[in-house]
Amino acid sequence: APISIQPRIFGVLMSLARKATLALGGDWHGDYGTAPSPGHGKDDRGLSIRDTDDSDDILVNSFNGADWQAVKDDLRDRGILPPLSSGAPHSRESGRYEYVDGDGTVLYRTVRVEKPGGKEFIAQRPDGKGGWVAGIKGVERIPYRLPELLAAPLDRVVYIVEGERKADTLAAWGFTATAVAFGANGGWKDAFGPYFNGRTVAILPDNDEPGRDFAEKVRASIASHGGKAFFVELPGLPPKGDIVDWKAAGGTAEELKRL
Repeated sequence: APISIQPRIFGVLMSLARKATLALGGDWHGDYGTAPSPGHGKDDRGLSIRDTDDSDDILVNSFNGADWQAVKDDLRDRGILPPLSSGAPHSRESGRYEYVDGDGTVLYRTVRVEKPGGKEFIAQRPDGKGGWVAGIKGVERIPYRLPELLAAPLDRVVYIVEGERKADTLAAWGFTATAVAFGANGGWKDAFGPYFNGRTVAILPDNDEPGRDFAEKVRASIASHGGKAFFVELPGLPPKGDIVDWKAAGGTAEELKRL
């Protein structure tokens, strides 16, 4: 009978995520990998790569605006990932974003799911047994990347965007950045306002009406709690565009500082 030969490390079958990490020139850290994003130098570590419950798939997260799907398509073209079958699911998880309080405790997370025609975010909370359960009713809501926000000097500009991936993009540039779960879809709570007391806040609206409405709600809330907030209009954004699109089109951290 044919024998399937797969890479092994010290006698242990190499996981799919580890194979992908090494193929991308990255480093393995026990249960996840980090690797360069497309278009970045070999020392970049803008991607994180993990195994999933699906033995034929991996989870790729980008922290500097790379297209996670393009990364997976490239791995399929190179034979690292198996090709998608005709029966492959139409919805696929593409990101997990944990909300950590000032004491380092994970209160909840959002899971980004790519679906035909758009995306969906699902909220989950720890179940106390090392797993997760759906819903965050009754859980204290906090801004994303809160420990970094709390640690930032008061004279440092804080950037607010609608979604977690956008905040990660800004953080990879060295900015103090935050977002809120569900963004323009009712994500902002006035209880977030006190976190920005005495701070200067740059809000980067998505280029659509919901984005501008969200930005104005955030600005008013922050102002009512003693902060100073203003909008930054990114030049050349397409309809519904955001900081990730702007970066992909050649926008830089230096240009954002000037704006």
